[in-house]
Amino acid sequence: MTTRPASRPQGPDVDPLEPDDGAQPRGNAPKYPAAKVRLVGKDGNAFAILGRAKRALQEAGAPREELAAFLREAAAGDYDRLLGTVLRWVKVA
Repeated sequence: MTTRPASRPQGPDVDPLEPDDGAQPRGNAPKYPAAKVRLVGKDGNAFAILGRAKRALQEAGAPREELAAFLREAAAGDYDRLLGTVLRWVKVA
């Protein structure tokens, strides 16, 4: 029988943006919530999305090393991986 790992607390009193252990945000909170990117109604070309996300991270004060890590991760796969990476790093509208 396979056991499942314990899930995080859930419910109306749990703030999904509050860090679990003080280090990482819980739930779907992006790594840089101050970096905001609008995808709806914009050019859906992968390079255009990558450029908007990079610019948002720069404006949010992400260090050069973090920008490089974002670009490596975002460019390491297909279009779906790019979108998933953007969702993990910035707030998408």
